[in-house]
Amino acid sequence: MTDDRARWEKRNAQAAPPPQRRRAPVQERAKQQVNRILDAAAELIAEVGVDNATTNAIAARVRISVGTLYQYFPNKEALVRALAVRYLEALDAVLPVPLDADPARWSLPEEVGRAIQVLERFIKEHPGFPHVYRAARGASDPESTQLLDHGKAHFEAIFAHRAPWVRPEERRAHATVVVEAAHSLLVVASMLESADHQQLIRELMIMLVRYLDPVYGDGMPAA
Repeated sequence: MTDDRARWEKRNAQAAPPPQRRRAPVQERAKQQVNRILDAAAELIAEVGVDNATTNAIAARVRISVGTLYQYFPNKEALVRALAVRYLEALDAVLPVPLDADPARWSLPEEVGRAIQVLERFIKEHPGFPHVYRAARGASDPESTQLLDHGKAHFEAIFAHRAPWVRPEERRAHATVVVEAAHSLLVVASMLESADHQQLIRELMIMLVRYLDPVYGDGMPAA
């Protein structure tokens, strides 16, 4: 080998990056498989509910064996918890924040209307969510607790910004009423024909505005 050739090979060997193990493709495939399983679970739960959804039926939708499904989720409860986390992340991405940073300039009807629109669209786009939300009420795991409390904590923080003099336990109760009432009636509305659907949405907005107005409305008491 000539000296020039040796120097060229040495220089290129030093410049070349070290070889990497091919783990990323495996991890990516596993992530895609998890997403396919969660997609199938969400579809089935939307159709039959959490109690009637089985791991065998979910695996069949993904066209994998139930043994393969268990490589990713040890049981149905773990799968539903993972689906709850996914809903939590999706909900967190769309929950509205007030249009104006100054709480003195907030319009309560406008903010309530925006929140209802967001939650209505979320339930429409994620029909399995109401079933998982209801199932979470009977569970005690951290994921279920988070799913139940997250929306309430979001609105509780908004109320605290709007009316910091209101006692925390009162704000928490107000947030609970808003989230539970909105969730329940929006689920009912989603099963109605268009005219009845829109009427129920209007009634929900009127109810929430009237409920919140004495404390958080434009005529709220000064601090």
